[in-house]
Amino acid sequence: NTWVANNKGPILENNEFDGEKYDARLELGKWTEPGYDASAWKNAELMDAPKGKLIAQLSPSLKVMEEIRPLSVKAAGDGRYIIDMGQNMVGLLQVRLNGKKDKPVTMRFAEVLKSNGTELYMDNLRGALVTDIYTPANDGSFTWEPLFVYHGFRFAEISGLDYEPTVADFTGKVVYDEMTTIGSFETSNDMIN
Repeated sequence: NTWVANNKGPILENNEFDGEKYDARLELGKWTEPGYDASAWKNAELMDAPKGKLIAQLSPSLKVMEEIRPLSVKAAGDGRYIIDMGQNMVGLLQVRLNGKKDKPVTMRFAEVLKSNGTELYMDNLRGALVTDIYTPANDGSFTWEPLFVYHGFRFAEISGLDYEPTVADFTGKVVYDEMTTIGSFETSNDMIN
């Protein structure tokens, strides 16, 4: 109970289906370094130890195993841009963008586009929001990626910018079990490949 805790940090929400909301205006400074003033934080509460038997996870942990660049970024109207990662993937999108103070940048994710090519097809997601939102604390450049969520996607829609981003502004971080790849599969069908 000499430990302290704070529940007023920049990660406002995170959920594996709905995404992560991050508000950079609430960043806590160098809280992981010695000498940080945590006097405004609350003392942790002592809890009973959980019941049951603690056992190790049988499979390797999930980890970023590959990084890929998008194939394209295209304007989709209404200040939206569609990013095509070139493959369906499970992972997260790291962004390096220029933002405006207090103006949220919104990223939504989907595996396919609607037939018009400018909208994400979301019907198969059964109501999941699959949306990450980053709110800048200042005008200027920022680099961000979610810490507690990942998405299944090929396409991402980004809005909240006042300029057209490029493929160099995005990195797809592909996540899977930390295991060595020992084989591959290829067919005569390019779509399957």
